[in-house]
Amino acid sequence: MATLSIAAVMLIVTVVPTAANPIDDLTGFYVADQNDCLYANGTLYLCKDGNCISQDYNLGASTSPEFLEGSATEIVAEGIDANGFSVATGDIALSFGNTVRVVRPSGESLLTTNAGRRIGQTTITFIRDGVSVDPSAKAQDLKLCPAYAQVAQQWLAEGRAPHRVNPQAPEVKKVVFEKFASLIPMQFEPPVPHARILEVVPIQLGDPEYPALMVLWVLNVGGTPLPLQVLTYDHSTQVYVDDPSRVYAAGEAPLVDNPRAVAFFDSQYGHGIIVANTGMDRDPFPRTTNMLLMPNSEGLLVNYEHSLVQDKEFSHDVSSGVINADGDWGIYVNSMYIPHYYIMRDDRLIKANDRLPAEINRDDQKFTSSALADLDGDGFADLILGTANEAHDPSVIYMNNGRGGFTGPAIPLTPTPFPQREMQFVDRMTGAGVLDIELIKLEADQAYWDVILVSNDSYMGYAIQLLKNDGEGNFADVSSERFETPENVYFNPLQKPYTWMYRTVLFDTDEGVDIIAKSESRFDVPSYVFGNNGDNTFSVVEERIGTNAITNAATFGGDDMIEIGADNRSIYLTAYPH
Repeated sequence: MATLSIAAVMLIVTVVPTAANPIDDLTGFYVADQNDCLYANGTLYLCKDGNCISQDYNLGASTSPEFLEGSATEIVAEGIDANGFSVATGDIALSFGNTVRVVRPSGESLLTTNAGRRIGQTTITFIRDGVSVDPSAKAQDLKLCPAYAQVAQQWLAEGRAPHRVNPQAPEVKKVVFEKFASLIPMQFEPPVPHARILEVVPIQLGDPEYPALMVLWVLNVGGTPLPLQVLTYDHSTQVYVDDPSRVYAAGEAPLVDNPRAVAFFDSQYGHGIIVANTGMDRDPFPRTTNMLLMPNSEGLLVNYEHSLVQDKEFSHDVSSGVINADGDWGIYVNSMYIPHYYIMRDDRLIKANDRLPAEINRDDQKFTSSALADLDGDGFADLILGTANEAHDPSVIYMNNGRGGFTGPAIPLTPTPFPQREMQFVDRMTGAGVLDIELIKLEADQAYWDVILVSNDSYMGYAIQLLKNDGEGNFADVSSERFETPENVYFNPLQKPYTWMYRTVLFDTDEGVDIIAKSESRFDVPSYVFGNNGDNTFSVVEERIGTNAITNAATFGGDDMIEIGADNRSIYLTAYPH
């Protein structure tokens, strides 16, 4: 029996050789981020009869000339240090030469510590890059890549000992995109290397049982137009595929630059789509044009971008709604300079900026978000505008005059909970910006909409506000009454850059409408599902559902699924957490 003593923290644990099964279960390819499955970036373990080899790979190539070979023993005595770092029965100590790695198999996950250094009688000091670290540092939760499982098992099935296997990670190619954690496989490629996914939007196109998935890509911070990719479900292979001939009448996807938001409207042959694009989001902010698509009689999308104003703009949001008794649709595009308002009548687009209030129809007040929604129960959409800077302009409402015009007066919307503050080095104040406006009905059978606002304070912290409408466009903040959670779940004034919530989406369930909050912060802010308790109060159902993932929800083949897209370059579907 050998003894492992972690001298730095006075932790004593005992390990003994065990039967092969627990150790052999380590066999597989593990990654820190499931997106790395796509690029064969991770660690391969092959274990058999108490021996393991380990090899690290980057883009399918080994990162060291030889793999590590060593013995594996199962820990049978628990231990914990003063800082809370622990090993437990069932953990496995892998000894590679004079290093030791403790791992904890857990289904399709693997929890691993920092590697340790063995000195003499198996004394371990946890190190990273040759430097001693606090052993309470967070262990790494690795994910198993199903795409590699069969290959690893084939190597071991040949009957050779692990040290006689010469493992090579599978080639990095399109097939790796097909499946790693998705309930429905996805087959696609990024339009260019290093592009990342901003959003994945379910759209009604073709098969009503399997919504198409519009993938919004960007390269860096924009400035490079990329194809507007749409994935459709192929029944013959039961896979979502990227085939523009199944989507676009022209046979190829149109190009958009840094798409930020999508809105829908009714057209003769189905849902029309307008995409608001930002362009390069840094100096010199050259701006870009937006995109308009409508289906033809064959259900294929036709590009009508020439019908839009061709002035380049810095668009951040777009909204749509029925605006008059004729059933015409209004479309409002938020530009940070001059907004654009259109009326869609009988599939004909009419420019209608003359129906906007003069104070917003010029390069002055700036609004980053909008919604067209009936706020007084008359059946016609009113205009809600979310401010870019609360210290300069409030968020406002303009009621519909019954004919699709919004001429005032402005009704101030409930402010965010963030205080205004003085900007450093500049003699002026700054305030919160409203990033997203969503619509919800908090009472049964009400004819008008209530509102969800998502805001942040200069990209720091976030607030999710539930605003109750009195039926005349006057709102009260009922967040504390409706969210049955600690306050810092829906209002987190964290003063750390880029720790913010991006938006919310709604999803109908048997209990009512759930609220899904999508984080834009990789490590500091989780994404949440606020489940409806049946009375339009909300509790957290699931958190950290792919932090920094593209979060959405839809029904696929009769099954509710969540998290359409994750990790910037990949898309997967998981069961909705009812």
